[in-house]
Amino acid sequence: MRTFPCWQLLQVHVGPQLQTSPHRHEAVGEVDAPKGTPEGRIMEEVHVGYTMHGRVIRPAMVKVARSTNADNTERREDEEGQEESNNG
Repeated sequence: MRTFPCWQLLQVHVGPQLQTSPHRHEAVGEVDAPKGTPEGRIMEEVHVGYTMHGRVIRPAMVKVARSTNADNTERREDEEGQEESNNG
């Protein structure tokens, strides 16, 4: 989508189920993903991002999919427990 074509100011593309790109997207949150959705897919756009002359001037802020599998939940709990024991 073109915003100011004379200055080549364009919106960063954020489509449903698009994989995040660290160069164009900033993940600001996670949401539970429907079954079959890979972790890290864009689920929601929070703020629009822009590029100018092919360079990112503000990345799009997005919420990404979080896996709801029991294995991943257990792994996260184990990692959090290890961090707490290391910090305290």
